Amino acid sequence: MAEAQWTIPQLQDFLDEWIVCWQNRPHEGLRHPVLAKTALTPNEMWAALITVCGYAPVPLTGADWLELLPVRWQPITERGIRIDYRTYDHEVLDSCRGQRSDVVARDGRWEVHHNPHDARQIWARLGDGKLYEIPWIHRDHVHQPFNDQMWRHVQSEVAQRGEREQHEADLADALDQLLRRTRGTGVRAAPKRRGRKSPVTAPDSAAVLQGLAVGLPAPRQSGTGGKAELVEGEDAASSGQAASPAWAEAAGASQTGPAPDEGWGESLDDLAATGLAATGLAADSDGDAALDVAEEAGVDASPADVPAGGYGLWNAEAEAEQW
Repeated sequence: MAEAQWTIPQLQDFLDEWIVCWQNRPHEGLRHPVLAKTALTPNEMWAALITVCGYAPVPLTGADWLELLPVRWQPITERGIRIDYRTYDHEVLDSCRGQRSDVVARDGRWEVHHNPHDARQIWARLGDGKLYEIPWIHRDHVHQPFNDQMWRHVQSEVAQRGEREQHEADLADALDQLLRRTRGTGVRAAPKRRGRKSPVTAPDSAAVLQGLAVGLPAPRQSGTGGKAELVEGEDAASSGQAASPAWAEAAGASQTGPAPDEGWGESLDDLAATGLAATGLAADSDGDAALDVAEEAGVDASPADVPAGGYGLWNAEAEAEQW
């Protein structure tokens, strides 16, 4: 037996080098009409003709795709074409059953093209030179493509029982079940997310203001800008109910009242003035109206006792002595 002298990569290098040298070597048979005495290289002749004639790229057709598939040589028996425990059969094979092909170098076997990624059918070249599609006899049972690796896995899992036809049917059934499990028969619905819904809801802003007003002392406002503290306690005291401070009512009214003027400076004094205006008790420029309301309520709101600058600090010791 002869031993190989060159490896496959070495042969590929030799072929590449020969193609490169041949493409750039002058040939006596390549002549241009303008330069009849000059031999041209294949690349030079191609460049000269492409500028004159141009070219149109042609996409591959279905027949070209079949010609590019891998090829193997198989006999055509009375049962059809047998490949790896799979039987392919069609009526177009009737004239070739048990016959030898004209290809002597292949010992009379027939040229068969197959798709490595879909073994459900093959294409055989018959006596007229055309390729004919030959289906697997169980193609109607296996509705999804499969390759040789999946087929070998099924062969290792299914034990042979009975005759060859029964074993092939068992392999087809096991293959169909495997494809259904791995690829699924439909689109699954997205799982629902389970979680505990919180029973706590966000409180209303008015309820928050009312809760903050309970049990808190009324804030003091400066009297320099004509603003005074409003206390409503006489009617509430006579009925035995706790009276809400005026600043809480003013804050609640500001939630639903009109928007402040454009000159509002976003200060605490302006906020207090907006609250008084919303309740209809805004003081005039001299602060007399606010002082009258405070005197009727029994509260001393003289400017001397109220520090300037808006809301004052809460005196904890004074509140402790009072209570």
